[in-house]
Amino acid sequence: MLNELQNDRRLWGRYQFWAFTYNTGNPILYSGGLLTEGLRELVRGLDPEGKDPALKQMVIIGHSQGALIARG
Repeated sequence: MLNELQNDRRLWGRYQFWAFTYNTGNPILYSGGLLTEGLRELVRGLDPEGKDPALKQMVIIGHSQGALIARG
């Protein structure tokens, strides 16, 4: 899925793609916590002063158990 999104020329200039991998054997709440903390660390590292409005407009797309999950 990520390769297809990255190959869509309409998306190149508008979005950056990042991947989060996790152990599917872990409980979902644990993995969700890892994702949340990972995103917080990423945002703090990229914008320590919290002034970049683009970082407040993330689109998260997930793929799990054959279903697509999206939240903007």
